Amino acid sequence: MSRFVFVLGAGASCDAKAPLASNFMDKARLLLRGGSLSGQDVPAFDLVFKAREALKAAHSKACLDLTDIEALFGAFEMASLFGRLGSLSEQEVDCLPSAMRRLISRTVELSMEFPVLPSPSIERMASHRYHGRSGPYPMILPAANYESFAKMLASIARGQLRNVSVITFNYDLGSDYAFHFAGMPFNYCLEPAPNAALDLLKLHGSLNWGRCSRCKTIVPLDIPRCVEETPIQDPEKVNIEVSQRLGLLQHCGFPLPLEPVIVPPTWNKGMYHAQLGHVWKKAAAHLSEAEYIFIIGYSYPSTDEFFRYLYALGSIGEGWVEKIIVFNPDSAVGGRFRGLLGPLVAGKFIALTNTFEQAIPYIQNLNLS
Repeated sequence: MSRFVFVLGAGASCDAKAPLASNFMDKARLLLRGGSLSGQDVPAFDLVFKAREALKAAHSKACLDLTDIEALFGAFEMASLFGRLGSLSEQEVDCLPSAMRRLISRTVELSMEFPVLPSPSIERMASHRYHGRSGPYPMILPAANYESFAKMLASIARGQLRNVSVITFNYDLGSDYAFHFAGMPFNYCLEPAPNAALDLLKLHGSLNWGRCSRCKTIVPLDIPRCVEETPIQDPEKVNIEVSQRLGLLQHCGFPLPLEPVIVPPTWNKGMYHAQLGHVWKKAAAHLSEAEYIFIIGYSYPSTDEFFRYLYALGSIGEGWVEKIIVFNPDSAVGGRFRGLLGPLVAGKFIALTNTFEQAIPYIQNLNLS
C-alpha cells in the first residue's frame, strides 16, 4: 500500500475552469443559454432546471441549497426513489437522474480547458514548461497545474509508483491525462490489478467510464482514445468531450450507452457497490497504511458523509501517520476536518489555505524521506 496518499476535490481543477459545487448550476445555465449544447443535451438541461424550479416549493417547509450541485443531485436521486417531485410527471422524475448525469458530464467537459501547444517553437515550449516531446502538433497538454502535480508524484515515488496513490472525488480527466502525458502508468482499480502502477481511485466515477446496460460492468475508455479525435479549433485551449465517445466501447456484444458513471455525492451509495466496491476497498486500504495524507481542494461537504465513514473505517490499521495536511482556500474547511480526526492524529494535522497551485511547491519542500 502507499506511504503517500493524495485526496483531490473540485478545487484541484478549478484553475482549469472546471466548475465548483457552488457555481456549477451557473455554468450549466450559461451553456444552455449560449447555444453550445448539442440537440440531445438541451432536453436534459431543461429537465434539470425544471426540477430545480419545482424544489423551490420546498423552501417554505425545508432548507435546501438550490445553488449547490451536490445538494441538487442528492435531492433528485431521492425524488426518483420516491417517484415524485412537485408538478413533474412520473416519467420526468424517472428520467431526472439520467438528465442530471448528462448535465454534470457536459458542464464539466465544456468548462474545463486543456492547453494546446500549436508548434514546437522555443517560446511556446518554455511558456508551457514543456520539454522533450516531438509532435504531433498541435498537441494537447495537461490541464492547469496537473502536469506539475504529476511530476511531483513521480519525484516522491522515486521509481516505486505503488508508494503513491491518488483518491479523487472529481469526474474530470485532469489527473488521468497528466499521468498519461508524463508516462506514468496508473490503475483505476475497477478490478484487481498488479501493483506496478499508481492507483488512481475515482470514488464518484469518471467521464470516461461507461457501464454495460446488460451486466452493469464498468468499462473505461483509455486516455489516448479520449483525446485522439478531439478537434483543435482554438490555438490556445481545447475541451475534451469524452462522454460522447463512450459508444466506442462494447461489452456483452453491444455498444455502451452514452452516459458516464457518475455517483451522487450522498451517503447512500449502496446501489453502486457492485461496480465500485473494489475502488472503495482500495481507497480504504491505502488510507489504513498511509504515512502522509494530503487533502487538496476537497471541502468535505456535509452532503458526503461517505468520506467520514471511508476515513474512519479505512484509517483502522497499523499505519503510522506522520502528517495529515489539508489545503483549501476556505478557512472553514480545516475545522470540518479537525472534527473528523481522533486524538492519535489530531496533533499531526495541519490546515492551510493554499490553492492547488500553491500546495505543490509546499509539499515538494517537505522532508518526505
